Amino acid sequence: MPMSIVRDGKATDIADRLRATADDLVELVTAQVKLVRLELLGDARALGRRLTRLAIFIPIVVLGYAFVAAAGAWALSLRLGLGWSLLLFGGVHLVVGIWGLVRAGRSLGEVKVLDRSREEIERSIERVATTTPPPRSLPGL
Repeated sequence: MPMSIVRDGKATDIADRLRATADDLVELVTAQVKLVRLELLGDARALGRRLTRLAIFIPIVVLGYAFVAAAGAWALSLRLGLGWSLLLFGGVHLVVGIWGLVRAGRSLGEVKVLDRSREEIERSIERVATTTPPPRSLPGL
């Protein structure tokens, strides 16, 4: 026989309320997992498309840049000599490369993965916390 509490003339079945709450919680968690999975798939597809574009054009840019840098070093070598022109080109490229790597490394920390799902989970937790009544202390304890 289920336990019932009578308040203001209405009978409430605790087991039914607990069962309904557990079902709602399972449904909420299932929906959150589906949302995370869908968002992760979408993010992976978008990232894959961008990486494919980079993979196609990076070799072309590198080859073209190498020819331009070689031509610049050769032209500068007519004034400074080959050794000094190569040292100058190498030093400038080293400084610019280090600067670019530092900036790229810092920008990696700004990437937010699953940010929409995290926000949705936080909102759900806030809703559950506000609708759940605080625990009551038992008299005499």
